[in-house]
Amino acid sequence: MALTDLDFKLTYNSGDNDLIKEFYIPCFKNSIKYERAVGFFTSEILSVISKGLSEFLLNNGNMKLICSPKFNEEDIEKIEKGYEDRNKIIDKALIREIEQIPDNILNDSLNCLSWLIANNRLDIKVALPLNINCENYGIYHEKIGVFYDFDNNIVAFSGSNNETLYGISYNYESFDVYRSWVEHERCSIKVNHFNRLWGNNATGIEVYDFPEAVKERIIEKIVPQSYTKIKGNYTFVTAKKKVDKKSFLKKLWYFQQEAIKNWKDNNFVGMLSMATGTGKTKTAIGGLIELQDLTNGIFTVIACPQNTIIKQWESEIDNIELFKYSTIADSTNNGWERELANFVIDYNDGNIKGCVIYTTYNTLSSDKFIKIVSDIDKFSLLICDEVHWAGAETFRKGLLPIFKYRLGLSATPTRYMDEEGSNEITSYFGKVVYEFSLERALKEVNPLTGETFLCQYNYYPLFTSLDEDELIEYHELSEKIKRQYAKEKEQEEKSDFLQRLYEKRQAIVVNARAKYGAFDKLLQELKTIKYLLVYCSPQQIDIVQDTFNKNSIINHRFTGQEEIIPKKEYDNKSERDYILSNFENGNYHALVAMKCLDEGINVLRAEVGIFMASSGNPKQFIQRRGRLLRRHPKKKIAKIYDIFVVPFLDERKAQNIDDVERNILRKELKRYEEFASVADNKLEAMNSIFEIKEIYDFY
Repeated sequence: MALTDLDFKLTYNSGDNDLIKEFYIPCFKNSIKYERAVGFFTSEILSVISKGLSEFLLNNGNMKLICSPKFNEEDIEKIEKGYEDRNKIIDKALIREIEQIPDNILNDSLNCLSWLIANNRLDIKVALPLNINCENYGIYHEKIGVFYDFDNNIVAFSGSNNETLYGISYNYESFDVYRSWVEHERCSIKVNHFNRLWGNNATGIEVYDFPEAVKERIIEKIVPQSYTKIKGNYTFVTAKKKVDKKSFLKKLWYFQQEAIKNWKDNNFVGMLSMATGTGKTKTAIGGLIELQDLTNGIFTVIACPQNTIIKQWESEIDNIELFKYSTIADSTNNGWERELANFVIDYNDGNIKGCVIYTTYNTLSSDKFIKIVSDIDKFSLLICDEVHWAGAETFRKGLLPIFKYRLGLSATPTRYMDEEGSNEITSYFGKVVYEFSLERALKEVNPLTGETFLCQYNYYPLFTSLDEDELIEYHELSEKIKRQYAKEKEQEEKSDFLQRLYEKRQAIVVNARAKYGAFDKLLQELKTIKYLLVYCSPQQIDIVQDTFNKNSIINHRFTGQEEIIPKKEYDNKSERDYILSNFENGNYHALVAMKCLDEGINVLRAEVGIFMASSGNPKQFIQRRGRLLRRHPKKKIAKIYDIFVVPFLDERKAQNIDDVERNILRKELKRYEEFASVADNKLEAMNSIFEIKEIYDFY
């Protein structure tokens, strides 16, 4: 058949006509070329026209598309992949092989989009009006289409619909049709206009090849209108409207506004020491808004310990009308160096007023990152989340003097047993300009909710001791430590050998076998197990999971080694986000974690915590407690079970421990008392600790 065999109407509208069945599919089936110039395009349209598209491809058909630079993020990725794959295909035999239409490809819109481009079946160009300026500009928004058949018969159409799922399936749209064998002149006008556009010869418009548009950073990501299919019907959800800056600032809590004022009064330099769960991120964003307004735009770098935390920052900032330009500079983005360099050049030249770069401490301190950002010659801001990381010897290289404005965030800004690193942090970021302690967050009431800012908790310290074999090994190491300590008594710095002996002895306590019995018993006593977070050491994690499995408790491990790149097998989330979401919605009853969950990552629904292993680092237990105290509408109170091993529960033997052991234990018990002092069951928890203090004669 040819286009001339079809019975066309002069005009179509979605009220009277099925645009897909009556127009699109018949035209595709009988065409060998399709040209479209339109405001918006999304790949979803490919699946709804698949019946016609399959025959179009069998006809060796190809398509040309011109549209505005606004695309869905997933479509951008697939279009780029298509052009990359096209460039890789050199071998003609390979071309013949991949030109065979893969099974089910037409039902997979995103992969179909890549395949069409890779196989030269689709080319995409981007159009921009020439009156563009940095603040406010129009978009390319006309909508014309042209079909060609084997005999060069042409059907052109022009109307209101975009080349999107909504444009031809759900919106009320209409368009007029012109046939070359009837309305020849009108049809020719549309054809000639498209040809001028494609050749970049149209007046008032600049047209770019898609790869060139990416390179020139013309492409813009948009959040599409979404829908959910339920039993054949569609429930529509409009894309979330961004919050304006003034509204965001008004919704901040009183103490967050006070923190911002203090930072501002200190010339936008300083640290905020705020308990986990009290909104450090929102406070920092509020301060960023204040600074951005004062400087009329600013180059901002936000550094975090890991990519999962970066994503949380990106999500928060994306909800506000704050930055037009941003990128993630870490291992998940192969093109970060080019993007960062372009932002620096454009910012220095005044082509953009500001941008935000999300990065990890690894990248921030890398030679490549430092070399690029060192060229910034205007206002710049560095925000360091979990700022104690920045003081590490490796990472402090990223604390560059070019950042005039600086903000450090942490519940625990100082570094444990690292005076030099702590001094580096203070020297760079200055003083703590505001503090909101955990005690305040547990006692002060949020006026918006009528509840305290953090969830109340009960604390249950559980004490056990070493078994006979562990005691022998513990005693042998203690004797070695005494002898080595005596040798080094006069030395200002102790040897690495002595430090390793201490660590080996501590490992016996941390991984004591009695903990597993206490853990198993605790599981039997808990009535229901859900939203349970277990912290353990690498040596414990397999046994803890085996115990869960033995008790038919659905669990998953979280080690920090999980992938951070979204994949289809994880519902287009990263492996990390997939695990966390399954825990928060109750699919996993328990999460078995090592120290990677200590800080920064939001776990809103954790209600019960079991600490199987803890270091002497106060930062660690403060962060872990904070994970469990975040508010959730269905969480009334949190419960923390802290399993701790002392060398002896026998009072006579306990008197014989050496001074180093005694000091370590005294510090540990101090932590327990701190946990107990603000717990709802303070007296019960304190009584358990007092019993141990009596055994070791700590009064």
